[in-house]
Amino acid sequence: MKLSIIIPAYQEEKTIASTLKALFIAIDKAQLEPEIFLVDSSLNMATHDEALRIADEMHHPLTVLKQTQQTFAGKARNIGSKAAQHELLVFIDAGVYLEEDWFIKVLKVHHEQRCELVWGKITYDPKTIFERSYLRSFMRANYSRRDTNNFLITKSKYWEIGGLNEQVHSGEDLEFFTKLDRLEINEGYTDALAYYRHFPQNTRTILRKWISFTTDNVMIHQARAKFIFVGFELVTLLVVLLIGIVDPFSGMLALVIWLGLRFIFQVIVAKRPFKHLAEIPLTLYLILVFDLTRACGLIKGIGRLLKNNKEIHR
Repeated sequence: MKLSIIIPAYQEEKTIASTLKALFIAIDKAQLEPEIFLVDSSLNMATHDEALRIADEMHHPLTVLKQTQQTFAGKARNIGSKAAQHELLVFIDAGVYLEEDWFIKVLKVHHEQRCELVWGKITYDPKTIFERSYLRSFMRANYSRRDTNNFLITKSKYWEIGGLNEQVHSGEDLEFFTKLDRLEINEGYTDALAYYRHFPQNTRTILRKWISFTTDNVMIHQARAKFIFVGFELVTLLVVLLIGIVDPFSGMLALVIWLGLRFIFQVIVAKRPFKHLAEIPLTLYLILVFDLTRACGLIKGIGRLLKNNKEIHR
């Protein structure tokens, strides 16, 4: 079976070894001999060197496409797709670990159902109190079975869709899903598991990631329903702040009620139980951080849109 595997990477020296080891085991289990492209836009050579070390250790060929500057995930996947020699493309992310039967299950659906696109199944695998609290703070109940960090697609369909958006920091998958919905394509789903372990480790990383994500998606007019919800959250937060200015006690009470409602939605509705008591205050803190971050991204994105519109009309 001829296929090409593309992995975008940026500063992944701590996760790339585990990602590649799991990938190579799954490849051997399915008795495949694919070409593998690691599109590395890291600022140093650490990811590049670690990836080649693991490939050599496990006796698997690996081509590292080293970029001279940071390349967003959408562009990285497009670069790998252009370099690919085979019709079947497989995309995974650094920090994602495939189960041993992943290729067997995905290729079975591809062959038996004649699918041009097959989605694997992602499961989040947080290890620390911070990671579990972070995941709980922003993850809604799963609304889509699509996830671009582990899937197979034919190269011809990938480029008929137009590939992935190269201009956004993150969230390129939302636009990709919109394109798919406009195109007739035979999609398949399987329970081939991939374990996601690429979580931010501090508040600063969360701020940087989600402000960029929200701003980018406002700019490309994606996920409008989601941003209406974000806008509603922003308005309610402003109301809470105004109440606090007029009456600090009432403001604190309103904030507690607001966090309580968000807490119920995130924890009970999404069915994410606690393992440690310390996760309760940390989850409350990260819910507030996450919502304020998205609000900042929303304001920043709208500001950029207004600025662009003024420049167009000059």
